[in-house]
Amino acid sequence: MHNTRCLEDSAAAHPETSIVDLKWPDDPAEIPDWVYTDQRIYEREHERIFLGPTWNYVALEAELPRPGDYIRSYIGSIPIIVARDQDGRVHAFENRCAHRGAEFCKTYRGSTQRFICPYHQWTYDLSGALVSVPFRRGVKGKGGLPEDFKLDAHHLRNLNIACRNGVIFASRHDDMESLEAYLGPEILSQFDSIFDGRDLKILGVHRNTMPANWKLYQENLKDPYHATLLHTYLTTFGLFVAGNKTAIMTDAKGRHATLCNARPAGGPKTTTARPKSAPSMRRCNLPIRASSSLSPSTTIRGPAMRSRSGRISSCCGRPIFSARGRSCRWASTSSC
Repeated sequence: MHNTRCLEDSAAAHPETSIVDLKWPDDPAEIPDWVYTDQRIYEREHERIFLGPTWNYVALEAELPRPGDYIRSYIGSIPIIVARDQDGRVHAFENRCAHRGAEFCKTYRGSTQRFICPYHQWTYDLSGALVSVPFRRGVKGKGGLPEDFKLDAHHLRNLNIACRNGVIFASRHDDMESLEAYLGPEILSQFDSIFDGRDLKILGVHRNTMPANWKLYQENLKDPYHATLLHTYLTTFGLFVAGNKTAIMTDAKGRHATLCNARPAGGPKTTTARPKSAPSMRRCNLPIRASSSLSPSTTIRGPAMRSRSGRISSCCGRPIFSARGRSCRWASTSSC
């Protein structure tokens, strides 16, 4: 009943794209396929979630070590640029020319002083400000832009930025709460246990584009049912087996979650002997944190250890920071 009412309210708010034909099954535990396949649902999710009051992970500061460095990223399906200006400040703006909407930057990462749209060569600085327009005054008194045309009225659309311990988030929402309030104290402590302020070093980038609805990637990462059945290394080394202590921690609003998994004292028996060629697993007797999911589409994965207070916190390792189901960045903290 609740889901049906939500659909009706959504239809009333968007009469141009009615979804009253979509009905939730009588069994609330049954998920209809149109949640993943209907374009109207996706468009609402994109507008209300990705472009709504959320902080989207967009880059690591380690990817912008010098002034002039930039990296292409996304908020939902919207391409953006994250760049560091000559004063060291980080900016994020849409990768779409203010003139005709062309995606002007096609290089994944690099260093530059200016961004020039190849279509009509409108030029922007590292903050997204328009600094030059060809033939602005025309040629020999003919043509050109209107006399009241102002460069500062045609900057690229800038995004709000939040940086914490080397991680950069962006939001298109103009009245966005702080990143700390958005994550909440429980998830923030998990975030800080991995990204605790130590310098990050980019070890590599793996990019993988998947033809799937954005929710499927997130749901797969939150599905422990398949973990030990599909990923046999988890049972081989006793990292995630029956008998381990597990818990799912969420923020007060239910937007973010951390799946924690801890080996009991002494560790459970593994199902398979460790191969002689396998690397040393000196941390196997420590609790392991499986993953933290930050709404709308970011997952942090990394090892963990128990602090004196009994909470699970991170140990040094190689956390994997993956965003949007598009790419993973391997980054290591300094050694213990």
